[in-house]
Amino acid sequence: MNKTKPTPDPIAELRNLANKWTLLARDYARDAKNGDAVDPRTPYHRGLAEGYYKAALELAELIKQFPESGIASVPIAAAPASSSAPQRAAPPPQPQAPPPEYLNLQVSEVLNILSYAGTNPRDVTPNKGVGTYTAVFSRWENLMPHERIEMIKAADHRLVVIGSGKTRDAGDPFIEIAFKEL
Repeated sequence: MNKTKPTPDPIAELRNLANKWTLLARDYARDAKNGDAVDPRTPYHRGLAEGYYKAALELAELIKQFPESGIASVPIAAAPASSSAPQRAAPPPQPQAPPPEYLNLQVSEVLNILSYAGTNPRDVTPNKGVGTYTAVFSRWENLMPHERIEMIKAADHRLVVIGSGKTRDAGDPFIEIAFKEL
C-alpha cells in the first residue's frame, strides 16, 4: 500500500503562522505586564509583543487578499475543524456597498484638530489606504471615553468617529476617526 503525504495548503500554513505569532504576542505582552518596571527585559518583551502582533495582523490582511477555498476559509485564531465533520457549502456572497470615501489629511493636521478639541493624543496613526486614523490616548488623561468622543465630534463638522475602545496590550483608550468630504 503506497501512502502519499497530502500537499499542505499554503494559505492554511500562513494562517497557522499568523496564529502562532498572535499567541507569541499574547505571551510576551503578559510577560511585559507582569514584569518588574526596573527589569530591562520588560520593555524588550513589550516590543516583542507589539512586533509579533503587528506582523500577525499584516499577515492576516495579506491572507484576506487570497481567494477563499477549502481549508483557507478557517478564520485566524480559530481551532482547526475536525476532519470528520461534514463540509457545508458556503452561502453565496452578499453584494457589498462600496466603502465610503474619506479625505486623506496630513497627520499634523489631524493632530491640530484633536488638540483644538481639547484632547491630547499620545499617538495618531493613519490606516493604510482607507483615509482613517487611529488616535491613542493615555489612560491617565482626565477624560471619560464618552466625553473625549463628544469633544472630538464637536471640533470639526467633517469628522466621523468610526470606532473606539481600548488597546489590547496596554489598555489605553483609542478612537478611530475619518474625515468626510462635504
